[in-house]
Formats: sequence, C-alpha cells, structure tokens
Amino acid sequence: MKKIYIVVMLVIMGMLTGCAASPARITMGSVDNAYKLAKDDSGIVYGPFVTTQAIGVTIKNACDDIKNNDLRCSHQDDYVIGAVVPVVGFSAGSAPILTLVLKKTGINGCKYMSASNCTFLKVQAEYGKFATVVQVASVPGDEKCYWTGGGMIGSGTVCPSYKWDYSKDLRSFDAASAFTGNGVLSVTK
Repeated sequence: MKKIYIVVMLVIMGMLTGCAASPARITMGSVDNAYKLAKDDSGIVYGPFVTTQAIGVTIKNACDDIKNNDLRCSHQDDYVIGAVVPVVGFSAGSAPILTLVLKKTGINGCKYMSASNCTFLKVQAEYGKFATVVQVASVPGDEKCYWTGGGMIGSGTVCPSYKWDYSKDLRSFDAASAFTGNGVLSVTK
C-alpha cells in the first residue's frame, strides 16, 4: 500500500513540476497565468502551501526569471518560496501558484497537498509577480480549509469557512503539457 501511495505522489509531483520542466518554465507559467484562475477575476485563491524543494525552484532563480519584478526579490533572505496548489485536475495537471512567505511568520510548507500538516493560505495572484499572501486561511486541525480527494488527481481545496470551493470558484486551466515536460500553467478566461 505504501508503494502505491509513493507512486501516486510521484505522479502528482510530476504534474506539479512538469516532469522535466525547468524551474524557469514553472515560474513563468505561474506568474503569467495564476492571476486568471479565479472565476471572479479577483486573483484570490486558496490552497495548501507546498514546498518547492522537489521541483528545484529557488527564490534566487525565480526572482531572476521574472527579472526581479517583485519588490520581495530585493529581500530574498527574508522569505521562503513555495506553491499554493488549489487543485489537481484529471488531464489538466496541477495549478501551482508561486508565492513568497516571510520566514518570521513560521509557516512551513508541506511536502504534498493532502498532508495533515498543511497550512492553507489565501493568496492574491498578480500578473508578472509572485502571489501575495492575504491571510493564513487554515492551520492543521481547524478544518477551515482542507484538501478533498486524498491528494489524488481530480481533487482540491475546499474552505467552508470562506465559502470557497475549487470546483466552483476556479476557471479551467491546462498544465497537461506537464506530461510532455513543458510544465507551463495556462488559463483561458
């Protein structure tokens, strides 16, 4: 059973990372498209804060990729980088939204979306920049937000306390190209 779980998580991480996608492609897919995910055009989404260690995205590389077009890039040592992941689709891959979180907040990313130790963030994505943390939406155990679907394909973030559900509040997106090593998130309005 543990081997099956590991294989499933590797598939999900492959979709998150774009299998062989370069960190630059992951960064640009996020900053160019994440702001279009919310159906209400607010750029606001919810999701667990997942570490980017497995996909090789560092703050320095990500800031270089966007030509330091985010004020937080001038204070890189004050932040940790991670991805807020609101959903994993069936053929669409996943929708990672890169964000920088102040180290002093003590928020640590979890390794995968359905982990019981995930902190869920409300973030606002803006074109060309990393998403901004609006608030900590849920901490482990409070059930204000949770991952539905057990981390499997076709699952995502639900936040009953905020009346937010990935299945109703997100536009369709495509990261299916992740399977071919492209890894670029695209959203059609």
